[in-house]
This record gives sequence, C-alpha cells and structure tokens, in this order.
Amino acid sequence: MPITWKPTARQEVFLSLPDTIFEALYGGQAGGGKALDLNTPILTPIGFKRLEDIHVNDIVFHPSGVPIKVLAESSIESNEPCYELHFSNNTKIIAGSSHIWKVFDTRELGLPIGKLLNTETLFNSQIYKNREVARINYSTKISQNFQQTSDNIYIDEIKRCATVPIKCIQVNSLDGMYLAGEGLIPTHNSEVLLQLPLIREFHQHPSFKGIIFRRTLPELEREIILRSQSDGYYKACGGDYQDQKKRWRFPSGAILQFGHLEHESDVKIYDTAQYNYMAFDECTSFTAFQYEYLAYSRCRSSNQNLPSIVRSGTNPGGISHNYFRKRFVEPCREGGKIINEVRSIEDLITHVKREIKKKIIFIKSKASDNDYLMKADPGYLDRMQNLPAAERIAKAEGDWWIYSGQVFDDFRENRIPSEPENACHVIDSFPIPYFWPRILSIDWGYAAMTHAMWWAINPLPTKEFPAKIYAYREYASKGEKMSSWAGKLKNLSLGEDIRNVVLDPSAFGHRGDEKTLAEQFADSFGREAQRADNDRSGGKVLLQEYLRWKPNGPRLLPTGSYDHNIALRIRRTQGEEGLKLYEKSFLVEEDEGFLPKLLIFKECKELINCIPLCIYDKDKVEDVAEFKGDDPYDNARYGLKACQYFLNTSNAVALEEVQRVEILNKLKETGNQTNFYMSMSALESRTSKSNAPISRRRFAGHRNFRRKIA
Repeated sequence: MPITWKPTARQEVFLSLPDTIFEALYGGQAGGGKALDLNTPILTPIGFKRLEDIHVNDIVFHPSGVPIKVLAESSIESNEPCYELHFSNNTKIIAGSSHIWKVFDTRELGLPIGKLLNTETLFNSQIYKNREVARINYSTKISQNFQQTSDNIYIDEIKRCATVPIKCIQVNSLDGMYLAGEGLIPTHNSEVLLQLPLIREFHQHPSFKGIIFRRTLPELEREIILRSQSDGYYKACGGDYQDQKKRWRFPSGAILQFGHLEHESDVKIYDTAQYNYMAFDECTSFTAFQYEYLAYSRCRSSNQNLPSIVRSGTNPGGISHNYFRKRFVEPCREGGKIINEVRSIEDLITHVKREIKKKIIFIKSKASDNDYLMKADPGYLDRMQNLPAAERIAKAEGDWWIYSGQVFDDFRENRIPSEPENACHVIDSFPIPYFWPRILSIDWGYAAMTHAMWWAINPLPTKEFPAKIYAYREYASKGEKMSSWAGKLKNLSLGEDIRNVVLDPSAFGHRGDEKTLAEQFADSFGREAQRADNDRSGGKVLLQEYLRWKPNGPRLLPTGSYDHNIALRIRRTQGEEGLKLYEKSFLVEEDEGFLPKLLIFKECKELINCIPLCIYDKDKVEDVAEFKGDDPYDNARYGLKACQYFLNTSNAVALEEVQRVEILNKLKETGNQTNFYMSMSALESRTSKSNAPISRRRFAGHRNFRRKIA
C-alpha cells in the first residue's frame, strides 16, 4: 500500500534533510489525525454532543465503555474528499477520505487484532461488502446507562458525498479509539518520526536498525507503539510487530525498535546496540545526559549505504528545554540554517575528551506553515487571537521563549506588541543612583554553577525609575574555587552601598573542613554573609508577584458600614494592629502604582534565560521542578527574599532614602542647587548614617536617565 500521509512543507524539509546533518530537531505543532463531519454525534456522560462542540478535556467513550479524555483537537478541514458510510444498525457517518477504520476478520481466533484501512481504501476496494472479513466492531454498543452490551456492526454502503467541514480528536485510550455517531461506531485517530524510516525506505534495507524513544513506558505504548499499529502504514509495508521485543520487523530483515528511558541509568541498557536511525519523541522530556550518551555512542553505521542520523521532535517546555533551545534554536531562532557545531565529548570507555564536528539543524514549525490548514480553515489564525497573548504566540509561532506550563508566565524578555508598554522585564542598563540600597545574593557551586546577583532597591518608584527592585549585575562561573570567585565579587562590589550579603544555606554546613564554606567566603570577601532564606514556595510566589505586570482586581470592601463598637472590641482583643487592619478595610484602595516591581538589566543573561525554563514539579505541584542550570532561579529567590526583608524591617532607612529621592526630584524641577545642598545637609544631620559626602558638583550634572526597553 502506498504511503498516503501528507506532510506539511516544513515536515517535508525535515524528512528530506541530507544524511550529512547528524542531528535535527523539529519543533512545533503535532501532526493531525483523521477527521469526521462536525455534525457527528459523540457520546459523552451527559448525552450526545456534536463533534464540533467536543474540546480538549471533554469526556467521551472508548468502545469498551470506559470514559476517556480528549487530549487534543485538530483544526477544521474543509476541502478533504468525504464519504457517507451506512452501517448495519441503520446509522450513518460522514468521514474524510483518510479517516482510519479498524476492520475485523470474523474468522480470527482468540482476541481479534483487526487491520487499519482508510475510508478511500474501503470505498475503492469494496472489501466492506464481504462481511466475513469486514466487521467494524465486536462489542461496542452502550446502553443509556452506559453499560456495554455486545453487537456486531457492518458497513452496508459507502458512497461519495459533498465535501463538508471535518475535524478529528485525539483521546487518551491506548488504541486511540472512541465511539462516534448515534450507533456508537468505533473510530480512530494517526507522524514525522514514525514516517521517516518508511519515506526514506530504510525498511527495505536488510541491515537497517532504528529506534524511537519516549521517556516512559506508558507514553511509549500510548503515543508511539499503538500509533504505529493503528495507523496501518507499518503493516502495509510488510511489517510484523513483535510485542515482546517491542519492535517492527520487515520482510527485508530491517528492524525498528521502541525504547523508553524513565531513569537516567536506563541508557546503559543499550550499551551493546548500534542504530542507524535514532529518534527522540518529545525530546525535551529527556535529560541532556540521556540524549548525548545515546546519540554520540549508539548512533553509528557500519554500512556505507545506511546513514547514522538522530532526529527529534518536541514542543517547547520540559526539563531539557534549555539544552535544546541553546543548541538548536538560539543560533537561528527561525530555523532552517545548518549549524556547524564543534563540541568536546568525553569518550565513554577511555574518558578522554575529543573534539567532534557535527552538522545540526532546527526546523521550526508554526501554524502558518501548514498550507493544508490555511487552505482548509483560513480563519484559524484569526480565532487564535482570542487566546491569551503568551499562549497564542506559543501555539501559533512555536515560540521557545514563551510556552504553556511556565511557572512565571508573566515574564517577558521582549514586549508582545498587543500587550501594555509595561509588559517587559528586560531593560537597557543605566547608572544606579548611589544612595539606592543594594543586596548581593549568591548560590554557590563548583561542578554546578556559582551564580551571584546584585539587586538595587528603589526607595520611591517614579515614571523615570518605575520598578521597586532592579537586578543590575550577575556573575556566573563553573569549576572555580570559592577563594577565586569571592575575591572577584569583592572587586565588583567596591564603592557600592551593599546593605546585606546572603549566601546559599548549604554553605553554612560543616563538611569536615576546618572552616565552613560561609567562613571561607568571609575570609576572601572581607565580610560575613547571612544565611539565605530557602523557602522554595514563598520564594516562587514572591518572584511571581514581582514579575506581575497586570494590575490586581479591585479589593472586596466590607458589606456593612464602619462600626465603632466592633472597632473597640477588636482593639481590646487584638490590639492596635488588629484595629488598623479593620480600619484599613474601609479605605478606598489606592492605585497599585508602577508594575512590574522587578526589572532586569539585559546583561544578566543567565537569569533571563533561566526564568522561562521553570515549570511546575509534577509531584510537588506548588513548587518549581529542579533542573540542570536552575541556579539563577534559586539565587533569584534568595535575593528577592533578602530585598523584601530589608523593605519590611528597615523603615527608618527606607524613609531616609525616600526623602533623598524627593530632594533630588526637587532639584530636577527647580535647578536650585543651593536649596538642594541645604536640604541634603539637613537630612544628613538628622540621620545617624551617611552614605557618602555631599558635593554640589556631584549632582550638578545629574542625568535624567530614561528607561529603555531592551
């Protein structure tokens, strides 16, 4: 049977890449399935709904009677040839020509396996007329109380009909099947990594051996193995699936294996294997170690007629998002450019490092590239405009900097045109005013990254300096001794008003040395560091709050009026603080002022790259999942916590800084330096601390620094 699967233009590029390109990453939208008429009734727990009204997370039914969830829905197709199928239970369904049907041979013994045929093949072959070999289902009728009963259904007639709008849904059943139509007919959904060995005709070469990986066994079975079985292409090419070995064997002797790598150490299972073709589906779910270990040690060819190539597919997000983004996407965001990469790789046997040169490429997928989609549904992109901006860009453009599932989904390295002017966190640098209090936070490491961040606290946000906190400098290194980097941090901080230094709490533990790492840091830096607050949940929430650029909704006011007797009772039982809270609840809420509260200088690249990579932990749902390279995020928690503590406990100091800003602003308005000098001198005399000597010349040429969005 010829391969009738239709790749998009970008998929065609991916499939036809020359074998000289060792690694290729295809990133973007998932492939489509097979479609039915939008008016097809689909059984749900609350009765039948039109297919058009079935959406992601809705519940439908598997032929076994088990409720199953809709995982995805396709766009609407309007120009695929359609057929009207009439069934033996007096029902009918309109389906697209490529829709897959599972057909059973009544002569099969034991558990029926069935075969997959599309509508067009059924129509042209007329095989459906032989009821011995073309039973559509074998026990799929569900009564009104959703109890399964047995029934056999056959196709009575198939005829061409007028083309109608159609779509498909993907469900979370292992075989991808769900019930459609009032007669409850079982129907099925179908990809670039699976299709490549067939399209390149590797399956015809007796020495070919390939493997496709998913991270876990359930994902492998649900998304890869059963898709390879249900799509019908492998079987049509003569493939025989061997369940125990989880592989397809073709008449030529070629083998396509399926594998999973749930644990880091699972890579060792494949130490004696050799593959011409290696594919990682949803590659960002694998660790960088797993990917490189297998790609560089197990993908090779001893036959000059066969290549050794690694091909991967994924959508943005996942634990290795940063790794794949840095290697494949950052060199050319729009993709399509061959990258000549030189890497230092350690030999797995001798452990000697060697330099390897490889060609790699990123093929970007976005909705507008899909010619079939654009012709079939011209309004698709217009409808996506109704989605939240970040989700719209991630889905339509395959954006690797904004994607679904992010913990800090408000973060913007660059402003999205449709969003407010303040919806951006990365700015050009400017000289920090000398009197702003500063905090230094450090997350130390040796094999891991040492990351230091300098934070400046703005006493009085204004239009000119709108944020409360500025991350203005960072230092990052690996494999560097503390005595070295601590000295560098000291030099970078010279002349600055550092109010506090906070250090990763693990540095305060005794490790058998004479001094703790914190004590060693104090010796090299010349100042003791405080133990950083390692409240992971609180730090995450604080960072989310400081990144927020949308105003909160209005506060709910008490329904009644102020009651003096209640106030007296609260004062008596809860004291002055309780009374203040009660009285405050009746005040009109003030404007939030300037948002976001945190802005980051564009030179702080490690922090800027790290924030978008944070995703939620699947087990600790309120925490950020740990990942390689998360050190800047941990340090951001330490730094913001320290800044917030300073703001909460240093009221007198904060008041002094606010007064300084007000005096400086007055100078800008009037230009009267005499009044300015007198006011500053009076302020200094009232305070016990003086940050620097007052000089007329110091402020005579004060610049009116303007914020510039990076």
